[in-house]
Amino acid sequence: MFPRFTIIRETYENPELASTRLKRLRDHDPSLDDKSNSGLVLRDGFATGKEVWIVTTDATIFSYRELSKVKKNLEELKSAKAEPAGESQR
Repeated sequence: MFPRFTIIRETYENPELASTRLKRLRDHDPSLDDKSNSGLVLRDGFATGKEVWIVTTDATIFSYRELSKVKKNLEELKSAKAEPAGESQR
């Protein structure tokens, strides 16, 4: 069985709003039912400027550790794409 992950990119008007969103990533959402809110635990993310990247899964058999690996890989990929052309880390 392979884990199923969803990657969401949200864009905000400024970095402060993005940071606020990231801090509230796992807050209970009153517009969702209990089943949907239970999935908030299996969610992680990071912010880059005005963007928030969220990695989530609805498969509760997967641990937070696996979710963290996917988030870390996405963050590294996003960071690498942000490097100026011709400059790479070695």
